[in-house]
Amino acid sequence: IQLDVDDKVLIERVVGRRTDPVTGRIYHMVYDAPTDKDVISRLVQRSDDTEEKAKVRLDAYYQHASALLNRYKALVTKINGMQDKGSVFKQVEAVIRKALDAKAQKSDSIGRPTQGSTKTLKMIIMGAPGCGKGTQCAKLVDQYNCVHLSTGDMLRAAVKAQSELGKQAKAFMDAGKLVPDELVISLIKERMGQQDVQERGWLLDGFPRTKAQADALEKNGIVPDVVVVIEVPDEILVERIVGRRSDPVTGKIYHMKFDPPTDEQVIARLVQRSDDSEEKVRPRLEAYKQYAEVLEQKYSKVLSRVNGDQPPNDVFIAIGRAVRYKTQPESAPMSVNEFVRKAEQAFETGYLSVEDTNWSGQAGLERTVAGGNSNYGDIVNRPVLATGDLLMFVVFVAIGRKFHGESEALPEVMTTAAPFMLGWFASTPLLGAYTSSATSSWSSMFATLLRCSAIGLPVGLATRGLMTSHVPDASMAAVTLVVCSVLLAGWRSTYLAINGTTPENTGNRKGGILDGFKMVTTLLRRW
Repeated sequence: IQLDVDDKVLIERVVGRRTDPVTGRIYHMVYDAPTDKDVISRLVQRSDDTEEKAKVRLDAYYQHASALLNRYKALVTKINGMQDKGSVFKQVEAVIRKALDAKAQKSDSIGRPTQGSTKTLKMIIMGAPGCGKGTQCAKLVDQYNCVHLSTGDMLRAAVKAQSELGKQAKAFMDAGKLVPDELVISLIKERMGQQDVQERGWLLDGFPRTKAQADALEKNGIVPDVVVVIEVPDEILVERIVGRRSDPVTGKIYHMKFDPPTDEQVIARLVQRSDDSEEKVRPRLEAYKQYAEVLEQKYSKVLSRVNGDQPPNDVFIAIGRAVRYKTQPESAPMSVNEFVRKAEQAFETGYLSVEDTNWSGQAGLERTVAGGNSNYGDIVNRPVLATGDLLMFVVFVAIGRKFHGESEALPEVMTTAAPFMLGWFASTPLLGAYTSSATSSWSSMFATLLRCSAIGLPVGLATRGLMTSHVPDASMAAVTLVVCSVLLAGWRSTYLAINGTTPENTGNRKGGILDGFKMVTTLLRRW
C-alpha cells in the first residue's frame, strides 16, 4: 500500500508538529492546536521537524520508494493520503480484506480447510457508566462480526420468546426482584450454544459482576480470550453522564456540552434520565469499582486496560491492538518502524505512558507513591529511599573512622552512626523528606534535601553530643554537615536517575534508567 500525499502537505504536517513535554501529547499548530496558553508556551519541536530536514528525509524516501514500487508493482495499491483519517483507513482495510480473501481462496484450491481456521473472538468488555462501552461494542461487532451478548437484552428476548428460562426470569422481573445468577448463567450458556455464536464468537457486556458469577461462567466452559477494561477518570465520567439528554420524540441522545442540538424546539423538549444526576452517578461509579477490582484480579492473565479518555476511534484502535496482542501474539509481531517510532517518541518526550508499557507486554509502571502528609508514616511509603539515607550515615562514619585510624568493625560504625540516624529520622519526615513531592523533580529533590539537611544534620550532631558528651568543634561540625549533605545528595540523585521523577498532577512519570531499561526490553520482547 502506497499512501500518496503531496510534498507541500507532508512538509506542513511535519513542520507543524509540537510536543507537550509535561503530558507527552503531540499537537499540530494548524490542525490540532492547543487552546491552553500554558500548554502553548511550553510546546517543543523535534529537532528533525524543520522544513530543511523534512525535505532531506523526503528525498531519501523517494530514492528508495521508486525501487520498491517497481519491485512490488504487481501488488501495489495507491491510496490518497490527503483524505480524513477515517476514509484512508477504510480504503486500507478494504485492500487488506481483498488480499486475505484471495489468500483464503487459494488455500481452498489446494485442499487446505479454511472454515474455522480463523479463531472466533471470545471477549468480555468492562467499564464504568459513561465510559463509551456501547459505542465500542457496536464498533467491535462491526469489525469482528461477533455476537454482542448483553444480559439485559437476552433476558428481554427470552421473556418475549416465552422460553422456559424466559418464563422463570419473568416471574422474578414482575415481582421486582433480581434474576438469580443461576438463571442468568443458564441463559448465557443456552445463547452461546446457538449456531451464530458458535460460528462468529461472542462479546459479553454487563456480565459477570462478581467473582462468583465469573467462577460459574468458567465452570460452564465460558472463558474469555481477552477482557478489556475501558478506563476514564471519575470527573470525566460524571461530566459525560450529567450532560446527557434525550429527545422523547426521536429517541436521539444529545450532550449539552459535547453534542448539543441546534433546533430550539428540540432543546425545549429534551429530558434527562432520573439517574443521570451527579448525586446518583457517583454511587454507581463506586459500585462499579468494587466489583471491577475483583474481576480484574480474576481475569488478570487476559486483561487489557484501555484509556477511554480519548476520541472513540482512538479507543477502538487501542482495543483492537489489545485483542490482537492477547489472542494472536505470535502472528502480530512489531515492525521495525513501530519499534523505532516508540523508542524515538519516548526519547524525545522523556515520558513513558502506562498505555505503552502495558501494550508492549510490561506489567506497568511501579505503583503510584502516596502523596504523604509530612509525618513519620511517610517512611512506610518510601522504604528504599529511607534505607538509602540510613546507609549514607553508615558510609560517612566508616570514612571518618578510617581517616582517624579507628576500628571499622560494623558494631562500632553503627554505634557511632546511630545518633545521626536518630536525629535525621526524628526531624526530616516532618519536613517532607519522604513525600511524593520530594522526588517529583530534580529541583524539588534538591530543595527538599537542603531543607532537611539544614535541620536534620544539626539535630543529629546535637543528639550525638547528648549521647556521648562529645561536642565537636566548629570545623569538624562543618565537615560533618558538608560530607553528609554530599553523600545524601549523591544517593538521592542516584535514586532519581534510576527510578525517574513523578511530576505532580500528571498521569506520566519522567523516565529514569529503570524505565528506559523496561522500555527497551519490553519493546524488544514484543518485536
